[in-house]
Amino acid sequence: MDEAEDVISRTEKYQLSLEENNRKMPESRKQSQKPSKDRKRKRKSDITLSPDEFPGEPKMPTQSACVVFREEQMILLREKVPSKKERFLEIDKMWKDLSDAEKEPYKEKMQENVMKYSMELQEWFKTLTAAVQEDYLTCKPSKREFLDGKTVAKSKVSRKMNFALLSDSDSSSDDDD
Repeated sequence: MDEAEDVISRTEKYQLSLEENNRKMPESRKQSQKPSKDRKRKRKSDITLSPDEFPGEPKMPTQSACVVFREEQMILLREKVPSKKERFLEIDKMWKDLSDAEKEPYKEKMQENVMKYSMELQEWFKTLTAAVQEDYLTCKPSKREFLDGKTVAKSKVSRKMNFALLSDSDSSSDDDD
């Protein structure tokens, strides 16, 4: 019985202490401690479509030469190696054994696919209304690089090619002087 009275007494003291603290607390802190539905993070209210709701958007190609090689070889080796897992492992080994010169056509094919995608995306983007274009760029900001018309595949090959082109144009301007 004494225990029960002690628990009730402590509970009452706690309630009084809590009420006293609330009276002393500034008004701004009281408001910040209340959970509010308004404080939840919201999506921008002006976005009307989700990232997956852009009908007709071209599919992004792979940006890996290895994947281009793998897709080609999976078809070629289908009869020779029936198990997909074994075929996959064999193709990865084949890719590792290729020299840089042998990998070059696959890197070029990958770059062609990315450039084709960029052109298709630009054409598709032009068909959208201004509001939908804005929504698209808000939902998918990484697509801007494909819409600027200057997209080059992100690979060492393209950087080397661009550097070589710049170097050649610099040297040719020296000859003209």
